Amino acid sequence: MAVEDLMINVYLKRILNKYHIDTKELKFWSTKRVVNLVGLFQNIDGRQLGKMDLIAVENEIRRVPNVKDITFKLKHWQKKNNEWVEIKEE
Repeated sequence: MAVEDLMINVYLKRILNKYHIDTKELKFWSTKRVVNLVGLFQNIDGRQLGKMDLIAVENEIRRVPNVKDITFKLKHWQKKNNEWVEIKEE
Protein backbone atom coordinates (compact mmCIF):
# COMPACT_ATOMS: atom_id res chain seq x y z
CA MET A 1 0.00 0.00 0.00
CA ALA A 2 1.31 3.43 -0.95
CA VAL A 3 2.13 5.98 1.71
CA GLU A 4 -0.50 8.31 0.18
CA ASP A 5 -3.20 5.68 0.74
CA LEU A 6 -2.11 5.14 4.33
CA MET A 7 -2.40 8.87 5.02
CA ILE A 8 -5.79 9.04 3.31
CA ASN A 9 -6.99 6.18 5.53
CA VAL A 10 -5.89 8.12 8.63
CA TYR A 11 -7.90 11.14 7.45
CA LEU A 12 -10.90 8.89 6.68
CA LYS A 13 -10.88 7.44 10.20
CA ARG A 14 -10.78 10.95 11.69
CA ILE A 15 -13.66 12.17 9.51
CA LEU A 16 -15.85 9.14 10.24
CA ASN A 17 -15.16 9.47 13.97
CA LYS A 18 -15.98 13.19 13.86
CA TYR A 19 -19.45 12.38 12.50
CA HIS A 20 -19.88 9.38 14.87
CA ILE A 21 -20.27 6.96 11.96
CA ASP A 22 -20.42 3.28 12.83
CA THR A 23 -17.29 1.83 11.21
CA LYS A 24 -18.38 -1.71 12.08
CA GLU A 25 -21.17 -1.32 9.50
CA LEU A 26 -19.32 0.93 7.03
CA LYS A 27 -16.10 -0.41 5.56
CA PHE A 28 -13.63 2.10 4.15
CA TRP A 29 -10.26 2.01 2.45
CA SER A 30 -8.18 3.80 -0.15
CA THR A 31 -6.48 2.23 -3.16
CA LYS A 32 -4.47 4.27 -5.65
CA ARG A 33 -5.90 7.44 -4.05
CA VAL A 34 -9.52 6.32 -4.63
CA VAL A 35 -11.61 6.17 -1.44
CA ASN A 36 -14.11 3.29 -1.13
CA LEU A 37 -17.06 3.36 1.28
CA VAL A 38 -19.20 0.21 1.45
CA GLY A 39 -22.08 -0.70 3.78
CA LEU A 40 -24.48 1.14 6.08
CA PHE A 41 -24.17 4.88 6.58
CA GLN A 42 -25.39 5.10 10.17
CA ASN A 43 -24.52 6.62 13.52
CA ILE A 44 -22.84 4.55 16.23
CA ASP A 45 -26.21 4.38 18.03
CA GLY A 46 -27.75 2.65 14.98
CA ARG A 47 -29.63 5.70 13.66
CA GLN A 48 -29.42 6.02 9.89
CA LEU A 49 -27.86 9.33 8.93
CA GLY A 50 -29.52 11.70 6.49
CA LYS A 51 -28.75 13.27 3.17
CA MET A 52 -27.14 16.38 4.68
CA ASP A 53 -24.81 14.21 6.79
CA LEU A 54 -23.80 12.26 3.70
CA ILE A 55 -23.13 15.44 1.72
CA ALA A 56 -21.02 16.86 4.58
CA VAL A 57 -18.94 13.68 4.89
CA GLU A 58 -18.47 13.44 1.11
CA ASN A 59 -17.35 17.08 0.88
CA GLU A 60 -14.90 16.66 3.73
CA ILE A 61 -13.41 13.50 2.18
CA ARG A 62 -13.01 15.28 -1.17
CA ARG A 63 -10.89 17.94 0.61
CA VAL A 64 -8.44 15.33 1.94
CA PRO A 65 -5.04 15.80 0.29
CA ASN A 66 -4.32 13.39 -2.61
CA VAL A 67 -7.87 11.98 -2.87
CA LYS A 68 -8.58 11.44 -6.56
CA ASP A 69 -12.13 10.03 -6.35
CA ILE A 70 -14.69 8.38 -4.04
CA THR A 71 -16.65 5.20 -4.71
CA PHE A 72 -19.84 4.67 -2.70
CA LYS A 73 -21.71 1.38 -2.32
CA LEU A 74 -24.14 2.24 0.45
CA LYS A 75 -27.09 0.11 1.46
CA HIS A 76 -29.74 2.86 1.70
CA TRP A 77 -28.27 5.57 -0.53
CA GLN A 78 -27.44 5.96 -4.19
CA LYS A 79 -26.05 8.88 -6.15
CA LYS A 80 -28.06 9.70 -9.28
CA ASN A 81 -27.28 12.70 -11.50
CA ASN A 82 -24.95 14.11 -8.83
CA GLU A 83 -27.76 13.98 -6.24
CA TRP A 84 -28.09 11.64 -3.24
CA VAL A 85 -31.30 9.60 -3.30
CA GLU A 86 -32.48 7.48 -0.38
CA ILE A 87 -33.41 3.92 -1.32
CA LYS A 88 -36.46 2.78 0.65
CA GLU A 89 -36.76 -0.86 1.67
CA GLU A 90 -40.02 -2.49 0.64
